Amino acid sequence: MRRRVVFALIGCAAWGAGCGYHVAGRSNSLPKSIHVIAVPALENNTTSYRIEQRLTTATVHEFLAKTSYRVVPDPASGDAVLRGKVLSLEAVPLLFDTATGRATAMLVTLKCEITFEERERERSSTTQTILFFATNTRFPPTLGTPTA
Repeated sequence: MRRRVVFALIGCAAWGAGCGYHVAGRSNSLPKSIHVIAVPALENNTTSYRIEQRLTTATVHEFLAKTSYRVVPDPASGDAVLRGKVLSLEAVPLLFDTATGRATAMLVTLKCEITFEERERERSSTTQTILFFATNTRFPPTLGTPTA
């Protein structure tokens, strides 16, 4: 009997405290006044051809797939603006095929500067820096599309 009470108290304490777990991309920490997010094309400060176009397209796709926000390209049309610059792109071979000498796995490091600016109607704008971390992504050599 005593054991059940102890387990019940521990269970209630754990349930009340919560672990803070949530599915990525499903929480809504933006202000309720934001319904339309403007995502203009990112700037490219690298020598990589069209990397800014691919990242802009991927960003818009993620907003549309995982949120209920409307996404527009014009900053004047949004309640908030997501701007970004691609600062550097580095690809380092990690594994090689011994028969051909070609790289079979690469470590790709992409550094970006991303800002999220809320456009308030009557007050001045506020700017927040967004920090993002992604786990390693594998790119199959024949397909060129990422897999987790």
